[in-house]
Amino acid sequence: MLPLGLIQEYMEKLDNWSLENDRIVKDKQFGTFKAALEFVNKVGEIAEKNKHYPDIVVSGAMVRMGLMTKSERGLTSKDFEIAQEIDRIDNIEKEEDKGVLKGETTDSADIIRRVKEQIGESKQA
Repeated sequence: MLPLGLIQEYMEKLDNWSLENDRIVKDKQFGTFKAALEFVNKVGEIAEKNKHYPDIVVSGAMVRMGLMTKSERGLTSKDFEIAQEIDRIDNIEKEEDKGVLKGETTDSADIIRRVKEQIGESKQA
């Protein structure tokens, strides 16, 4: 389990997560139930890749995620690593909503590749 000072330091690096008891949580509202499920599936890919699984509740178009390391009965650096990966998905989706990405896709790897291409184009311009 992490000491409180380190938890606070890690919390500063996260986007809209809060500390609740022995876990970090994030609530995210979507426009549709389908969009919420697509996001949860992307989070599931991260969880499977890292073998570290958040608690997820879907209620209509709202998703609530909670992270803690159950074997440690509290927060570890792994929880914050997963939260940061989830934030990256969230940030990519925000850019896609703004029209930064052209075309439609729901594949996380494709979105990341296309964002990198867009960044490369803007640096060359």
